[in-house]
Amino acid sequence: MTDDIHDIRVPPAASAMQWTIALGATLVAAALLSIWIWRRRRRRAPRPEPAHERALQELEEARALLRAALAAEFCTAASDIVRRYIEQAFRTAVRQRTTEEFLQSLLQSEDAVLTRHRARLTEFFEGCDLVKFSGPGPTPRSLESLYESARTIVRETAAEAHAAVSAT
Repeated sequence: MTDDIHDIRVPPAASAMQWTIALGATLVAAALLSIWIWRRRRRRAPRPEPAHERALQELEEARALLRAALAAEFCTAASDIVRRYIEQAFRTAVRQRTTEEFLQSLLQSEDAVLTRHRARLTEFFEGCDLVKFSGPGPTPRSLESLYESARTIVRETAAEAHAAVSAT
């Protein structure tokens, strides 16, 4: 019976070379895993939608308000969408200003793109203000005209805005 029990043996010592190889393999595996996780997360991150595409999409959604009974709501939404677009695309404060303050600032602005489109911007914002703050309802044709004007402002300034932002 005593022959079955043996003393505890110490395992043979691993050589320094074996430890170095094991450590190196672990570091390589950790680096590869980190790269794989980083690339996977990067692929998932959505690219930000350009300001003009977002504005055109929002205008399309606001089109549901193009009825005489909802004219003020449509004009408020369309005006807000164009103002937000101008802020994002041209990096200029618009939403905290009245229409008059914004249009007046265009006279002193060094932004050639917005200055070049001042007449269309004036027509659009003043048309929206007229609908929002006046009593009688606008005609369906005038609402459609405001909608098309907003889309035209966004489409015509989009390429110029992108070029201006890229240059800075």
